[in-house]
Amino acid sequence: SIQARAEAVARTEFLSNMSHEIRTPLNGIIGLNHLMERHIDDAEAMREYVGRLGKAAQYLLSLVNDILDVSKLQAGKVELVSEPFDLNALIDNVCSMQRGPMADRGIRFELSRAVRRPRLLGDEVRLSQVLMNILSNAVKFTPEGGCITVKVNEAVYASGETALLTVSVADTGCGMTKEFADHIFDAFTQERNRNSDSQKGTGLGMSISHLLVTQMGGSITVESEPGRGSCFT
Repeated sequence: SIQARAEAVARTEFLSNMSHEIRTPLNGIIGLNHLMERHIDDAEAMREYVGRLGKAAQYLLSLVNDILDVSKLQAGKVELVSEPFDLNALIDNVCSMQRGPMADRGIRFELSRAVRRPRLLGDEVRLSQVLMNILSNAVKFTPEGGCITVKVNEAVYASGETALLTVSVADTGCGMTKEFADHIFDAFTQERNRNSDSQKGTGLGMSISHLLVTQMGGSITVESEPGRGSCFT
């Protein structure tokens, strides 16, 4: 079918992109290793090389983790845990990790929440991963002086045992076309945007988020317009 052919082309292009993405930090690590061998007695130079080596290795690990995550999620092999966690602490933690990058870019941040029972059962790590993917994307695509708004609402059902959690992340960034938004959660569509100064990475953050939220029994949607920002819910 036409869709199967399109997916095959997208997959081939994706694998080609990934090979390139992985080669970049790997070449950096090999180059730094040569430099370290040549300057083994220079403590000052070694400190700099070790720092750069660590960053390159972390970046390489994040690429590989993303690729493995998508493969596992598509095969339905990711085990979700159900353990007690504090929703307010989770939100604060994710937001605090992005406050530095937001402050550096002069982005205004607003957080509003209506949470009556923050003690929930679920997969705190995976929920944090989804929120971090969405919020870090908002920061990446919002220009200096822009604004990001996070809203958290929790509606407890009549049974008192189950809550519907709604989180939205809105930004005043570059936004995207409807065609791009329609495919943003596809596994092999790499996010490529002229307005982003940082195009590194697998571009898998959104598809991982979509697969995780779906596996948790939820949904993830986006509303966006070019030049007018985006809102992920």
